Amino acid sequence: MKLNLGENIRTCRRKMDMTQEQLAERLGVSFQSVSRWENGTTYPDMELLPVLAGIFGVTTDMLLGVPDEKVEERFTELVSDFRAAAEVKDYTRTASVLQEMRRDWDAYAGQDFFYVYNHAWVYKAFLDPGTLDALRCLTEQILQNSNNKERKNYAIREMGCMEDDAHIAAFLQENATEYDLSEHALLRERYRMRGQWDKLEDERKRHLCLTLDNVLWSGPDLWQTDKMNKDPSYALWQSSITLQFLHQINSEAFDPLRPIRGKNGIDIWVEARLSMGFRRAACLAVLGEAEEAYITLEDTVSLLEAVMALPDTIKELTCTSPALEDFTIPAEFYWMEGDTFTGAEKGVEEKHFQYHLADGTCWWVIPRNYYCCMTDRRSWGYTDWTWFDPIRTDPRYQSYVDRVRACIITRPKQDS
Repeated sequence: MKLNLGENIRTCRRKMDMTQEQLAERLGVSFQSVSRWENGTTYPDMELLPVLAGIFGVTTDMLLGVPDEKVEERFTELVSDFRAAAEVKDYTRTASVLQEMRRDWDAYAGQDFFYVYNHAWVYKAFLDPGTLDALRCLTEQILQNSNNKERKNYAIREMGCMEDDAHIAAFLQENATEYDLSEHALLRERYRMRGQWDKLEDERKRHLCLTLDNVLWSGPDLWQTDKMNKDPSYALWQSSITLQFLHQINSEAFDPLRPIRGKNGIDIWVEARLSMGFRRAACLAVLGEAEEAYITLEDTVSLLEAVMALPDTIKELTCTSPALEDFTIPAEFYWMEGDTFTGAEKGVEEKHFQYHLADGTCWWVIPRNYYCCMTDRRSWGYTDWTWFDPIRTDPRYQSYVDRVRACIITRPKQDS
């Protein structure tokens, strides 16, 4: 790797309107040394690199000119380290990883912190005071210095769940907003006040789509109690209520033989249908309703197969709800490299399906997630996937596992 250290020192120095003599004085070296660094004839001593980075307000990686892919690779390593430490409750390490992310913020500002918060929640690392304090500092860094609105909102939502009782009131007072002043909310009010009904209709459908999606996906959240995690009868009841609501908004009667797909299923609610289908099948299995569980699995797995069989040229999804007539949302297949969190093989890309709702909300159909649930590996959701145990050794169940596994489409990682 070619070092651009001298050029980067010169650029940083000039940005700070600092002469070579001034920089040399702060470092305790001669200005000739600084001149030789900038000309590339010599390099500063290793111990001076963090001092230089501190003076310029950059990371040592940025000073050295480490390529972006190396920065991303290091960030991925840090996320994996955080997950591994959180899993074994090594809280000294979890806090240390978060501190490194914050310390090298200039390098990592463009990275996605989704899995950091996700691992902190899944493995309950936030219950450790030191890790929670490090999460607070990282969140503050994101809120104060990130230009990504979605990233900020996600950080607020996650810390709203993980903040402790002593600090939650202050956190909410500082970060919660009383009114929805998003771009689309302001546009809806603008079109309504101006009587621009055609434009308002588009925004109305966008807002209704997001609202209905929130109801569907908030179902588990709103009903979420310790009872739902431990009582499959309660979880099944919740699932039935949500499914009936889904069929109603699409003007469909609930069909016991097609409880998940309804008339079609490949619509703007497809990920909600799949998630509810596997959850419902697990509830039925542990309650001794094996035949109903298989009916649900057949409907759900068939839907997954249909999604993955869609043409690669697909660009949008539609909805049969009368309230959303002619409303479409962008949809596409994409390839994503596997990671240790999903259990996918490194160096291999998997085919996923994604679609975008209003206000930046995006959902993914990732076959490996469903496969992990069926093979007793918790990867997402609220369900205790051991509820499949009563039928796990049945050859019929294994046939569904095999069908889901066949939906995991892979290829060698492509050069970018």
